[in-house]
Amino acid sequence: MTKQIDSDDAIRELLRRTIRKSADTPERDLWPAMLDRFDRQSQTSSWMDWALAGVLLGLLAISPGAIPFLLYQL
Repeated sequence: MTKQIDSDDAIRELLRRTIRKSADTPERDLWPAMLDRFDRQSQTSSWMDWALAGVLLGLLAISPGAIPFLLYQL
């Protein structure tokens, strides 16, 4: 049998207790920590970025007809 809830206040209190128990949120705001992490990351390129750029330029040098196609995709 379910328990009958009489008032809106009782429903609000029940929801508060339930949400508070099941909430898996941190106690502090994570956005400032995320901004600090972005600032700490270096802006260097990896060898993979340079390799992909070289392959793309090589393919465009071999088949210049692909340039309009690539520009259309952007």
